[in-house]
Amino acid sequence: MKKIIIGDERKKEKNELVRDSYRVEVPQGAPDATEHGTEQIPLDENVWGNDYTIINKLDEKQLANRRFYVRVRYFQQIECNEIFDRIDGEPVPLTHPISFVISDISMGGIGIICDYEITTDKIFSIELVLDGIPYKVKCQLVYCIPNDDKFRAGLKIVEREKKFLTHLKIFVARISLYNSYGESAKLGNSGQVLNKHN
Repeated sequence: MKKIIIGDERKKEKNELVRDSYRVEVPQGAPDATEHGTEQIPLDENVWGNDYTIINKLDEKQLANRRFYVRVRYFQQIECNEIFDRIDGEPVPLTHPISFVISDISMGGIGIICDYEITTDKIFSIELVLDGIPYKVKCQLVYCIPNDDKFRAGLKIVEREKKFLTHLKIFVARISLYNSYGESAKLGNSGQVLNKHN
């Protein structure tokens, strides 16, 4: 039986191409492993808050919705400039934009981290960027829970535009598969996108 050996240079080049295709926006202050000369990823609970503390505060319906879709880590700083009272309602501009950091994403919703408590059931219009393509997305805030000095919140995607959903499905599947079969610790800078298990 013959062994086929792929040269290190080709492997390195392939890893760099894969890494570049997954680059995303990282919030300011997020740890950069390359600064420390290592590619180890810090534990989520030391950076973004422990998911187990969140799970204990969610009701059964929220937990079921959270587990229904595969979630992956995805970090992006975003701003919301308008809200809606209902999905088909008129937008209400905000005098002070709300800013927060996306921490994970799935076909059903988006996990966020913010500095202050936000009222649930409000519908937000946000601009989400996937692979460099911006999408206007309407999301409803379903929970907002204090976690240390921040708040962890969940946004449910309520306006399900076909082009966006198709892209999101491919995006989540690609990251999830890459992390299952590849080296998730070497994705982007300091693991900007990580597989999210419940």
